[in-house]
Amino acid sequence: MLAEEFEALAGAGAETVVRAAGTREWPTVRAQVAAWFGRSDRHRHTVALERLDATATALGQTDPAGPAPEEEALQVWRLRFHDALEELEDAAQRIAVADLGALLSTRRVTETSGDPGASGA
Repeated sequence: MLAEEFEALAGAGAETVVRAAGTREWPTVRAQVAAWFGRSDRHRHTVALERLDATATALGQTDPAGPAPEEEALQVWRLRFHDALEELEDAAQRIAVADLGALLSTRRVTETSGDPGASGA
């Protein structure tokens, strides 16, 4: 796989996590991302859930004097997604790339279709 493709997917995955934290979409994104990281391994799934929860907590606690938690979270999750993809063998890597692409496409469709309950009208 191309490094550029990994970077693009990792960046989009990180952005999805950070943007969803604290929103109505968080439970769905949290479950989908944890399932992707878990890849049928219960321990990896649990670790992913713990990391996602820690991220959501950190993003909910802003310190005006400290660094922007969003930027830090983006960097951390970009690296996590990238490393997860890079560590896989070729066949598993292709599947993970396709699965992550599908997850991200689903999230983009959800975002662009709008949320009727969020319009405030």
